[in-house]
Amino acid sequence: MEYPVLAGLFQGFEGWLARTTYPLVSWAVADAGWYFALTALTMAIMWVATLRMVGELLGNRLWDGLLVAASPLVIMHGFTNWDIPSITLAVAALLAVSKRKNWLGGILIGLGFAFKMWPLFMLGAFLVLAIRDRRFVPFFRLLGGAVCAAAVVNIPIALLYPDAWYEFFRLNSTRGWEWTTLYAMIARNVPNLPMSAEFVNVFSLVGFLALCVGILIFGLRTQRTPRVAELVFLILVAFLMLNKVWSPQYSLWLLVPAVLALPNWRLIFTWGFFDALVWPILMLHMHGVENKGLPGEMLDLAICLRDGFILAIAVLVIRQMLGKSRDKVLADNGTDLLAGDFAK
Repeated sequence: MEYPVLAGLFQGFEGWLARTTYPLVSWAVADAGWYFALTALTMAIMWVATLRMVGELLGNRLWDGLLVAASPLVIMHGFTNWDIPSITLAVAALLAVSKRKNWLGGILIGLGFAFKMWPLFMLGAFLVLAIRDRRFVPFFRLLGGAVCAAAVVNIPIALLYPDAWYEFFRLNSTRGWEWTTLYAMIARNVPNLPMSAEFVNVFSLVGFLALCVGILIFGLRTQRTPRVAELVFLILVAFLMLNKVWSPQYSLWLLVPAVLALPNWRLIFTWGFFDALVWPILMLHMHGVENKGLPGEMLDLAICLRDGFILAIAVLVIRQMLGKSRDKVLADNGTDLLAGDFAK
């Protein structure tokens, strides 16, 4: 299927549960509705657990948790896809590392990778800290746990069902750009510009790797040690800005790192509001102008607003890392609560 292994197994389990219990409610709800209800309930429980863990990571800034709990992004996208489990595992990994349980943190990153690929990118943040402060043992424990967990989940499925396992990678290597990406905006406004899937694959990969190298060098050269959340946020922004697929719910990945990195209430809520609008505008655009849908210019405006706010947060994070602005999180907590063994 078009999702990584654990995402497929999760969907399959919810389907089995819905089929098994549906006779109890068949008189009141459609079968698809019952599947949605059970899946939403499971992910709602996961999200409550995520908020509880975020509360621990916030330290003395507990009220910043409202930026996560009440975000327009959660209201819009909490149940539009199966992204919450990966976020729960990623936050659990950060919490484990903060408690100096690096093997466990790595295992949780590996499991998160088996849901969605993006939790793996968090290793880049810890790599920066490991190189900067010569703390390689915690990093190798983290990396070892991630590799082992990913292998345990993926290898059996790859051996038993190779075509099904490979479908996720096949689809993502051959598909074209998605409607709300940089490439889609260019294609809508410069329709004769050739942008094959192969070109976009190479450009997005090379661009992302180049930005990751830039973040690494920047993180090593800042006067103060960067905080984990700052680095994770910048890496995820680099990935999403250049990726050829940005399904609207992907913005949920940024929410917790953004709040942990830069808890600017007005900016975070405003970003969430305009980002949440991208999806309904996209749906109305896909309806077609001939059917009274929205034109491509309206979708482009929504994308520019979303990207603009995200880049504004990234710029403020960079200024904060350079000491050009006050780091409220560091000032209130006295240390990076997420760093664990990676702290000085």
